[in-house]
Amino acid sequence: MSENGEVALFVDFENIRYGLKNNYGREPDPTMLMAKARKYGPVALALAYADFNEHPDFFRRKLEVAGITPRDVARRSPDVVNKSSSDMAMLIDIIDCLLDRPSVMTLILMTGDSDFIRAVARARHRFGKKVIISGVTGSVSNDLIAASDGAD
Repeated sequence: MSENGEVALFVDFENIRYGLKNNYGREPDPTMLMAKARKYGPVALALAYADFNEHPDFFRRKLEVAGITPRDVARRSPDVVNKSSSDMAMLIDIIDCLLDRPSVMTLILMTGDSDFIRAVARARHRFGKKVIISGVTGSVSNDLIAASDGAD
């Protein structure tokens, strides 16, 4: 373990993928996502959240090869397009990490979603964790960045 503790990576895959596609016309590279997290220390936990039935099959393999576990979260209902319950699954895993993994000192949240503001503030102020937001430029909530220790 590094002197700064271990790192936990949480990837809102739908947010990152659609942000890259819509703003830059490109797909995410899971090895680059992991490389960014590794800058902060050894990665003890790495999870990516999406309804992977809505994405090309190769993303599951690329995530696993990069060391990121895909968490398949089905869409809420057939009438809600491109919106799964993945934010809630990610939030629960963040809470579990805060409670069960004291060696994790840095959380990397790859998202731009302002729904995570309270979780970020709680991780920092109640649990004393460093929280870095790493989203797609142009699609990250300014308030989410303000609640964190910084953006990368």
